[in-house]
Amino acid sequence: MNSIETVTAAVPAVSHRRGGAPDVTADGDVVAATAVLAHTLLNSIAVVRGGTELLARHHETLPPAERHEWYRRIDDHAEFLAIVLERLAQGRLADALDASADGCQPRRRPVHATRNGSVDRPA
Repeated sequence: MNSIETVTAAVPAVSHRRGGAPDVTADGDVVAATAVLAHTLLNSIAVVRGGTELLARHHETLPPAERHEWYRRIDDHAEFLAIVLERLAQGRLADALDASADGCQPRRRPVHATRNGSVDRPA
């Protein structure tokens, strides 16, 4: 039995969730769910990797507002990855799919670097 078959056997069948996102069922939806989640996670990882590479190469020449925007994007996608992976680790595949369907939503709170280099995230 491979890992997908193991998950399918261990998780009870559940109907489709809000927005039509499939949950794990015995009829193969687990494969579709895995593909959707993998695609979502890879997109956010691409933003994190691309942003950090851009900042590493061009930090001194980027305008401060653009640097700040990239730091915010990286932080938003890292937080999104943590949310999806936390739900998966808790066995909440349907909730992870819901977060995946919603996508990475930028937070409306500002992120500011302080003088000592730490990040200040006001509530």
